[in-house]
Order: sequence, then structure tokens, then C-alpha cells
Amino acid sequence: MKLLLVFDGIDESEMHLALRLHQRPDIDLQVFCSMRCRRFPQLQAAGVSVSQFRTRAKLDFNAILRLRRRLSEGRFDVVHAFTSKTLANVLLATTGFSSKPSVVGFRGVIDRIHRWDPASWLTYLHPRLSGLACISNCTFEAMKASGVAPEKLKTIYLASAENGALASRQVVRRELEIADDAFVVGFVGNIRPVKGVDVLLRAALELAHCNDIRWVLVGAVRDKNIVKLAQDPRLAGRVQLLGFRSDAVRLQAAFDICVLPSRKEGFGKAIMEAMRGGVCPVVSDVGGLPELVRHQRDGLVVPPDDPPALAAAIRKLQQQPELRRTYADSAARRIAEHFNIDGFTHDTLQLYQQARRAA
Repeated sequence: MKLLLVFDGIDESEMHLALRLHQRPDIDLQVFCSMRCRRFPQLQAAGVSVSQFRTRAKLDFNAILRLRRRLSEGRFDVVHAFTSKTLANVLLATTGFSSKPSVVGFRGVIDRIHRWDPASWLTYLHPRLSGLACISNCTFEAMKASGVAPEKLKTIYLASAENGALASRQVVRRELEIADDAFVVGFVGNIRPVKGVDVLLRAALELAHCNDIRWVLVGAVRDKNIVKLAQDPRLAGRVQLLGFRSDAVRLQAAFDICVLPSRKEGFGKAIMEAMRGGVCPVVSDVGGLPELVRHQRDGLVVPPDDPPALAAAIRKLQQQPELRRTYADSAARRIAEHFNIDGFTHDTLQLYQQARRAA
């Protein structure tokens, strides 16, 4: 199979996918991505045929021309575009070819698309789209309800990175100046209103009498209410806003539990990484999060926008360390068994075969 992967940027799951596909003797792989991507040199060093490519908009004539030249030269069987921008340009670039490749896209959010939106017809409703990887069953159902033919859809969960193991709990806590016996509630992600970090801090206020709880928030703050909530005198000295950290996965070693109280979420990559490292998760009952965390098996699932319910879950896990460890162990096994790069690669290859049959 001749395969072209088209990225804007590449996350760890996608990089490992590209490396696995490159190693297969039945795959002739080429990759397009931006040189700004820090994984560009990693792919080069592994011997992957990777070329600089940048897409500025859903209608980028320079990108379309480059794609047409590569498609004409390469005669690919499948082209996989990983963003809506790259997908629109790939689909436009295939216009006029007598022998067209099967075009596969990716959908990582749970929002429906609209038939009256021209952008939908440039991407997910385009008649030449042969397959679509959905990040969760919730995304699958949203796209099906939006009018995408179900035979084009396949749920493919992200894989947990195989490297970047969590560091020593004691070492990270010393760096963050957190006592060994403190109970640490952590959050990792862009701190935007949709992530519900305000709900987490309101839950912290419900537990303000628990002086041994520390609240560690990792991520760029893009919600103006967060700093104000974090500075509430009732939480004085117990909330750390660390901002963006490239070593966010490593910092999770300091957590007793990792919380994702989102109002809307396609999947929950940060929670998956925490679970892999043996950190007990608490998530809201939205989107793909309950598909990742099984309630009272791998962690706790609570209603969204409900600070008292979230506070009760956190307090329960603080007071029952054996239960917390049971959930954490189950979570780590679940990631190792069901969200690994082997499964991710296998399911993606199945989608490519499915798309080729449908083309």
C-alpha cells in the first residue's frame, strides 16, 4: 500500500503510528508535516520519508498545488489527513485525477457538523471522503447524526505514548515544594472554560477545610475566572498554577488523583497519560470520557458542572486510599491493554482497507 500521511503538527500517538507503519514491509509511507513540528527530526532520524508542508487555511492554493504534484508523482492508494484544514486541501487536490487515492480524515471533537455550512462539504460531507477516524464512540454518533455515512466511520482511540514514563513521586514533589504526605489533586490541559477548571476550584472551595489537599493545575490559563478563584483566601497557598509545561506528563507523578471536569470532551488525552502512570482519574460524564474511565472500576465519573459532586468524589478518594489504589491499578491495566500503539495501528490499517473498498 502506498500511503501519504498529511499533518499540521504530530502528537505522540501519531508519531508512533507513523513509525510503526514505516516499519511494515507492505507499506510504502511518505509524510507531509510542518518543519516547526518538534517531531519532524525524529521521523527523519528514523528513516521516514518526511517533507515540509504547511496548510494555512481550508482553501490554500499553494498547499493544493504541492499536494497535486506529490499525488501525481506518488500514485498513492490512501491519503490520511489529520485536521480539517489538511483534509479540505487534500480533497480539493484530488480533483481531476483519473485514478484517485482513497482519502481518510480524522475527527477529534464531539460537535456535530451542519449540512448548510460550506466547510462541511469541503471536509466531512465531501463525496470523495472514503473514511473517517473518530476519536470516540460519542464522536462516531455525532458524525453519523450529521449525515456522514456510517460505513465510512470507525472509532479509533488514541494510543498512550510508549515513552516518557512518570518520574519519581518524591523528586517531582520536592521540585514543586509539596510535602510527601499532602493529598495532591492535579489537572493537565489548556485551562479554557470548556475544561471546567472553574468547577474544580469551586469543588476546592467546598473542601477548603481540608488543609492537607493541594491543587496543582498544569496548562496555559485562558479562563479569566481561574486566577481569581485560585487566589480566594480560603485556599491560600494551596493552589499552584504552573502554566504551560512541556514536561506535563512527568509532573503527573506528583498527583494522587488527576481530574478532568470538562463540560465537553472528545476523549481526554491527559487523563489517559495519567492512567498509564498509575494515577487514579476523576472525570465528568461528557463525550468520550466515560468510554475511557469506567465508573467505579478505573476511577470515578461525576456529573458535569457539579462542584459538590466533584468535591464528594475527591474526598472519597482521599479518605479511602485502598480504593484509590485499586482504581489506579485498574486504570493502568486498561491503558496498557486497550489503548496501546499496537491496537491504534491495527485499527487505523483496518480503516485504510475499509476506505479502499469503499472508493
